[in-house]
Amino acid sequence: MRACINCGMKLAQGETELCYPCSKASPQEKIRRKETTNVKPDRPIKGPHINVLNRLPATVERKLLLSLSSGQQLTVSKLMLFPEQYIQQFLTLKAKAQEELGGFSSGIGFWGSPEWAIGGAAALGLVESLISNAKTKKGLETLNEAARMQAKMRSMGVFFEIHSISGNWQHDPYAWRAFQPAEDADSVPTSFIHSGDEFIWVEIAELPTAIRWSSVLSYQLT
Repeated sequence: MRACINCGMKLAQGETELCYPCSKASPQEKIRRKETTNVKPDRPIKGPHINVLNRLPATVERKLLLSLSSGQQLTVSKLMLFPEQYIQQFLTLKAKAQEELGGFSSGIGFWGSPEWAIGGAAALGLVESLISNAKTKKGLETLNEAARMQAKMRSMGVFFEIHSISGNWQHDPYAWRAFQPAEDADSVPTSFIHSGDEFIWVEIAELPTAIRWSSVLSYQLT
């Protein structure tokens, strides 16, 4: 199984030596990703769905205390993360679609957002009938493919215990990472990261809840 030469994560189809995040990262960010994903653990923490390597004892339960702009305080027991492999594929398709569209716009606006394309096969056909440029048509098809990949990625989100997430002390969803164990001896653990959405999914009192990250004023690991 091929892996990124920098962070060690499993490479997606079409990637050669570096995974998508590492290929786009600054030199400093590459170092941070390498240190985060290649930590030599003291002991494993095991759960029903995860076998995450962490430096904390398995008996330590961690929670996040979030203060929102509304004045509300929330105690979070789990965070939802998504398969990095599918996020990379989505970002690659989205970038390709935006390149092919070349800033194409209509009376509605720019067509570069995959949110528009989700469930929009009929709309896509209508727009294509009004466009003669072959490259722009190809861009719309790629955009719709990106939307399907995004929907698949979102459907595969997993809630992880706070203590099993590396980077959990950082007020930055992009620093969070967790792993599911390898399926066999020839594969590597599956990496889960933040999806990039403005909302994060958390578990509060065993109930899934979506929070707009920009509304979080303070963040405390307890």
